[in-house]
Amino acid sequence: MLVASENTSSGSRKRWRYRIVPADADQSELSRQNMAATVIAAAKHYAETGGAALVQVILESQVDRRPHAATQLATAEYSPDGKGAGGDTGKVWSVTAGKRGTTTQEREMASMWAEMRGHYQKDGLTDEDALRAAIAKRMEISPGEVKLPRILQEEVPLSPEQLAAVPSTGPAR
Repeated sequence: MLVASENTSSGSRKRWRYRIVPADADQSELSRQNMAATVIAAAKHYAETGGAALVQVILESQVDRRPHAATQLATAEYSPDGKGAGGDTGKVWSVTAGKRGTTTQEREMASMWAEMRGHYQKDGLTDEDALRAAIAKRMEISPGEVKLPRILQEEVPLSPEQLAAVPSTGPAR
């Protein structure tokens, strides 16, 4: 599902950034390959329909756009003109993805963190211990179980054949 689009054009080069979220509510079974295929399919679709020289697609864990609420799961930069993000690199694709999606509990914790964080500021910093305790109380879990999801993205090496095999697909509604 498309969450946001942003025109990031500079000079005469048309560039667009799109933020999407998985259509499936259960992300815990998503693999690196699933997420990579999702951002590739979306990047192809947006390049075809928008005619941009550079398309960036970011797959996020949830629609919530407040700081700390959404986690980036995968990204694709697609440069159909072959000039890459810098305009002269010769790179057509750059794809990164994490090893897994987030669980329902992780997304709930992240949303609560974003919602409640402003109430737990001390000397310009977040009192994370107090915030964890408040979230734990609301979720009826121990404070040690309250953690923001950390999904480390790594480059996904893809052959031209693998890239060609992924069909252009627009967002689910």
